[in-house]
Amino acid sequence: MLISPTRNAGSSIPEAPSQGTIWIPPLDPYVKVNVDIKFSSPDERFGACYICRDTKGMFISAGTCSGSAGSSEQAECAGILSAVQWAAKQGLKCIELETDGRAVVEFLNGNAANISWVSTNLLNEASDSLKNFELSSVKFCNRLGNYVAHTLAQQVNVAYLYPIQYSNVPSLLSAQLNKDRLFCNISDS
Repeated sequence: MLISPTRNAGSSIPEAPSQGTIWIPPLDPYVKVNVDIKFSSPDERFGACYICRDTKGMFISAGTCSGSAGSSEQAECAGILSAVQWAAKQGLKCIELETDGRAVVEFLNGNAANISWVSTNLLNEASDSLKNFELSSVKFCNRLGNYVAHTLAQQVNVAYLYPIQYSNVPSLLSAQLNKDRLFCNISDS
């Protein structure tokens, strides 16, 4: 379902950090899917965002969803699972999944991680789903490298019960996407 959601009343667009952001493009043949969440408390729904870009930093698509979670860790893991499932539905073949959740990345890369059993179950399902891609990798990035996903995640209307898909760049991301492309090796040939 493609719709143009309205922002939550009283929400604002996060200001870009003054020191700039650092988004590193994926290597060919990968596309990068950045994931971030908005979590306030276990009593409120969380919002998750995933945004897909190619090796030149060009927007491919994005999506958002909302749900319930007992902690920010569980929300992050549910967001990762949703992003992997969304990427599969997009028909992506080679994905580099990137998040600012270090324990999530450690777990998905087969390393020891101190996470709850609920989070473990969500990530085991995500890991199983990642096996369906031709190639996949999971990487950690700091918040500055995940800034576009963070920006969109902060705007998720958690009242929506259904996922939202963006086939065009949401206007609030245009300027930041252009800044992020400065680090891409863009060829004019």
